[in-house]
Amino acid sequence: MIAAARDSRVAIGVTGNSGCGQSTFCGFLAEMGARVLSLDSAGHRLLGKRYVRDELADVFDDPGLAEMSREEVRLYLAGRVFRNRDELSLLNDTVHRRMRRWAKWCLASWRQAEALPDREVLVMEGALLYELGIARELSVVVLVRCDLTTASGRLYIRDSVERAEVEGRWRSQWPIEKKAALASIVVDNNSSIEKLREHAVTLWRSIAGVTNRGLDDR
Repeated sequence: MIAAARDSRVAIGVTGNSGCGQSTFCGFLAEMGARVLSLDSAGHRLLGKRYVRDELADVFDDPGLAEMSREEVRLYLAGRVFRNRDELSLLNDTVHRRMRRWAKWCLASWRQAEALPDREVLVMEGALLYELGIARELSVVVLVRCDLTTASGRLYIRDSVERAEVEGRWRSQWPIEKKAALASIVVDNNSSIEKLREHAVTLWRSIAGVTNRGLDDR
Protein backbone atom coordinates (compact mmCIF):
# COMPACT_ATOMS: atom_id res chain seq x y z
CA MET A 1 0.00 0.00 0.00
CA ILE A 2 1.36 3.40 -0.94
CA ALA A 3 0.77 6.05 1.68
CA ALA A 4 0.63 9.73 0.75
CA ALA A 5 2.56 12.45 2.48
CA ARG A 6 0.92 15.79 3.22
CA ASP A 7 -0.70 17.53 0.24
CA SER A 8 -1.12 14.08 -1.39
CA ARG A 9 2.58 13.86 -2.19
CA VAL A 10 4.36 10.55 -2.50
CA ALA A 11 8.13 10.06 -2.29
CA ILE A 12 9.20 6.81 -3.92
CA GLY A 13 12.59 5.16 -3.99
CA VAL A 14 13.63 2.96 -6.90
CA THR A 15 16.74 0.86 -6.46
CA GLY A 16 18.51 -2.20 -7.81
CA ASN A 17 22.04 -3.38 -8.35
CA SER A 18 24.03 -2.26 -11.39
CA GLY A 19 22.41 -3.34 -14.64
CA CYS A 20 19.06 -4.34 -13.15
CA GLY A 21 17.15 -1.69 -15.10
CA GLN A 22 16.05 0.72 -12.38
CA SER A 23 16.99 3.76 -14.47
CA THR A 24 14.87 2.51 -17.37
CA PHE A 25 11.99 1.88 -14.97
CA CYS A 26 12.30 5.45 -13.68
CA GLY A 27 12.32 6.73 -17.24
CA PHE A 28 8.87 5.22 -17.70
CA LEU A 29 7.66 6.88 -14.49
CA ALA A 30 9.05 10.21 -15.70
CA GLU A 31 7.13 9.84 -18.97
CA MET A 32 3.94 9.48 -16.91
CA GLY A 33 4.61 12.60 -14.86
CA ALA A 34 6.92 11.73 -11.97
CA ARG A 35 9.79 13.99 -11.03
CA VAL A 36 12.87 11.74 -10.97
CA LEU A 37 16.09 12.55 -9.12
CA SER A 38 19.10 10.31 -9.70
CA LEU A 39 21.41 9.60 -6.80
CA ASP A 40 23.89 7.96 -9.18
CA SER A 41 23.98 11.04 -11.40
CA ALA A 42 24.57 13.22 -8.34
CA GLY A 43 27.55 11.04 -7.47
CA HIS A 44 28.96 11.42 -10.98
CA ARG A 45 28.49 15.20 -10.83
CA LEU A 46 30.42 15.30 -7.57
CA LEU A 47 33.43 13.83 -9.38
CA GLY A 48 33.38 16.93 -11.58
CA LYS A 49 33.90 19.21 -8.58
CA ARG A 50 37.49 20.32 -8.11
CA TYR A 51 37.33 20.21 -4.31
CA VAL A 52 36.14 16.59 -4.46
CA ARG A 53 38.91 15.64 -6.90
CA ASP A 54 41.45 17.37 -4.66
CA GLU A 55 40.27 15.33 -1.71
CA LEU A 56 40.32 12.11 -3.73
CA ALA A 57 43.83 12.89 -4.96
CA ASP A 58 44.94 13.19 -1.35
CA VAL A 59 43.05 10.09 -0.20
CA PHE A 60 44.42 7.91 -3.00
CA ASP A 61 47.86 9.55 -2.93
CA ASP A 62 47.68 10.37 -6.63
CA PRO A 63 48.01 14.10 -7.46
CA GLY A 64 47.04 13.41 -11.06
CA LEU A 65 43.45 12.72 -9.99
CA ALA A 66 42.86 16.40 -9.36
CA GLU A 67 43.60 17.24 -12.99
CA MET A 68 41.39 14.57 -14.54
CA SER A 69 37.99 15.16 -16.08
CA ARG A 70 34.89 13.80 -14.37
CA GLU A 71 34.71 10.83 -16.76
CA GLU A 72 38.42 10.11 -16.40
CA VAL A 73 38.08 10.07 -12.61
CA ARG A 74 35.06 7.78 -12.81
CA LEU A 75 36.87 5.27 -15.00
CA TYR A 76 40.05 5.49 -12.92
CA LEU A 77 38.18 4.79 -9.69
CA ALA A 78 36.09 2.02 -11.21
CA GLY A 79 39.28 0.24 -12.19
CA ARG A 80 40.57 0.41 -8.60
CA VAL A 81 37.87 0.36 -5.97
CA PHE A 82 35.55 -2.43 -7.13
CA ARG A 83 38.38 -4.93 -6.70
CA ASN A 84 39.72 -3.53 -3.42
CA ARG A 85 37.46 -3.18 -0.36
CA ASP A 86 39.87 -0.87 1.47
CA GLU A 87 40.01 1.56 -1.43
CA LEU A 88 36.24 1.29 -1.90
CA SER A 89 35.85 2.34 1.72
CA LEU A 90 38.07 5.36 1.09
CA LEU A 91 35.94 6.38 -1.88
CA ASN A 92 32.74 5.90 0.11
CA ASP A 93 34.01 8.06 2.95
CA THR A 94 34.78 10.85 0.50
CA VAL A 95 31.81 10.76 -1.88
CA HIS A 96 28.94 8.93 -0.20
CA ARG A 97 28.51 11.34 2.68
CA ARG A 98 28.00 14.12 0.11
CA MET A 99 25.53 12.00 -1.87
CA ARG A 100 23.58 11.30 1.34
CA ARG A 101 23.51 15.01 2.22
CA TRP A 102 22.31 15.91 -1.30
CA ALA A 103 19.49 13.34 -1.22
CA LYS A 104 18.24 14.43 2.18
CA TRP A 105 18.37 18.09 1.15
CA CYS A 106 16.35 17.35 -2.01
CA LEU A 107 13.70 15.45 -0.05
CA ALA A 108 13.44 18.13 2.63
CA SER A 109 13.14 20.91 0.03
CA TRP A 110 10.44 19.01 -1.85
CA ARG A 111 8.43 18.39 1.31
CA GLN A 112 8.61 22.03 2.36
CA ALA A 113 7.73 23.45 -1.06
CA GLU A 114 4.29 24.57 -2.13
CA ALA A 115 2.15 21.74 -3.53
CA LEU A 116 2.62 21.83 -7.29
CA PRO A 117 1.08 19.26 -9.69
CA ASP A 118 4.41 18.25 -11.22
CA ARG A 119 5.90 17.70 -7.78
CA GLU A 120 3.24 15.50 -6.24
CA VAL A 121 5.23 12.37 -7.08
CA LEU A 122 8.95 12.41 -6.43
CA VAL A 123 11.13 9.44 -7.37
CA MET A 124 14.60 9.08 -5.89
CA GLU A 125 16.54 6.57 -8.00
CA GLY A 126 19.83 5.01 -7.04
CA ALA A 127 21.65 1.75 -6.52
CA LEU A 128 22.67 2.77 -2.99
CA LEU A 129 19.39 3.89 -1.41
CA TYR A 130 19.66 1.25 1.30
CA GLU A 131 23.42 1.42 1.70
CA LEU A 132 23.31 5.20 2.31
CA GLY A 133 20.32 5.07 4.66
CA ILE A 134 18.09 7.06 2.31
CA ALA A 135 15.41 4.39 1.91
CA ARG A 136 14.00 5.13 5.35
CA GLU A 137 13.19 8.67 4.22
CA LEU A 138 10.84 7.44 1.48
CA SER A 139 7.17 6.44 1.45
CA VAL A 140 7.81 3.27 -0.52
CA VAL A 141 10.84 1.58 -2.08
CA VAL A 142 10.67 -0.37 -5.32
CA LEU A 143 13.42 -2.88 -6.05
CA VAL A 144 14.04 -3.67 -9.72
CA ARG A 145 16.03 -6.90 -9.85
CA CYS A 146 17.45 -9.39 -12.31
CA ASP A 147 20.16 -12.03 -12.25
CA LEU A 148 23.84 -11.20 -12.58
CA THR A 149 24.16 -12.71 -16.05
CA THR A 150 21.33 -10.55 -17.39
CA ALA A 151 22.75 -7.43 -15.74
CA SER A 152 26.21 -8.15 -17.14
CA GLY A 153 24.84 -8.58 -20.64
CA ARG A 154 22.98 -5.28 -20.48
CA LEU A 155 25.97 -3.32 -19.21
CA TYR A 156 28.26 -4.86 -21.81
CA ILE A 157 25.90 -3.91 -24.63
CA ARG A 158 25.28 -0.41 -23.27
CA ASP A 159 28.69 0.58 -21.88
CA SER A 160 31.11 -2.22 -22.90
CA VAL A 161 31.55 -3.10 -19.22
CA GLU A 162 33.15 -6.50 -18.70
CA ARG A 163 31.51 -9.08 -16.45
CA ALA A 164 34.37 -8.92 -13.92
CA GLU A 165 33.66 -5.25 -13.29
CA VAL A 166 29.94 -5.89 -12.95
CA GLU A 167 30.67 -8.63 -10.42
CA GLY A 168 32.85 -6.14 -8.53
CA ARG A 169 30.06 -3.58 -8.50
CA TRP A 170 27.59 -6.15 -7.17
CA ARG A 171 30.01 -7.17 -4.42
CA SER A 172 30.27 -3.52 -3.36
CA GLN A 173 26.47 -3.27 -3.06
CA TRP A 174 24.07 -5.05 -0.73
CA PRO A 175 23.02 -8.52 -1.93
CA ILE A 176 19.91 -8.30 -4.08
CA GLU A 177 18.15 -10.79 -1.77
CA LYS A 178 18.72 -8.50 1.22
CA LYS A 179 17.20 -5.57 -0.65
CA ALA A 180 14.26 -7.71 -1.76
CA ALA A 181 13.49 -8.59 1.85
CA LEU A 182 13.31 -4.89 2.74
CA ALA A 183 11.63 -3.45 -0.37
CA SER A 184 7.94 -2.52 -0.45
CA ILE A 185 7.60 -3.75 -4.04
CA VAL A 186 9.85 -6.10 -6.02
CA VAL A 187 9.87 -5.94 -9.82
CA ASP A 188 11.54 -8.82 -11.63
CA ASN A 189 13.30 -7.63 -14.77
CA ASN A 190 14.69 -10.73 -16.44
CA SER A 191 12.38 -10.47 -19.44
CA SER A 192 11.48 -7.72 -21.91
CA ILE A 193 11.47 -3.95 -21.71
CA GLU A 194 7.77 -4.07 -22.56
CA LYS A 195 7.14 -6.11 -19.40
CA LEU A 196 9.14 -3.61 -17.37
CA ARG A 197 6.98 -0.80 -18.76
CA GLU A 198 3.86 -2.73 -17.69
CA HIS A 199 5.21 -2.88 -14.15
CA ALA A 200 5.83 0.89 -14.21
CA VAL A 201 2.27 1.58 -15.43
CA THR A 202 0.86 -0.66 -12.68
CA LEU A 203 2.82 1.27 -10.06
CA TRP A 204 1.74 4.59 -11.53
CA ARG A 205 -1.91 3.58 -11.38
CA SER A 206 -1.43 2.77 -7.71
CA ILE A 207 0.20 6.17 -7.15
CA ALA A 208 -2.60 7.92 -9.05
CA GLY A 209 -5.11 6.41 -6.65
CA VAL A 210 -3.28 8.00 -3.71
CA THR A 211 -2.60 11.42 -5.22
CA ASN A 212 -5.92 11.73 -7.08
CA ARG A 213 -4.07 12.15 -10.34
CA GLY A 214 -5.04 10.61 -13.62
CA LEU A 215 -2.48 8.83 -15.77
CA ASP A 216 -2.50 11.68 -18.28
CA ASP A 217 -2.37 14.50 -15.73
CA ARG A 218 1.01 16.19 -15.90
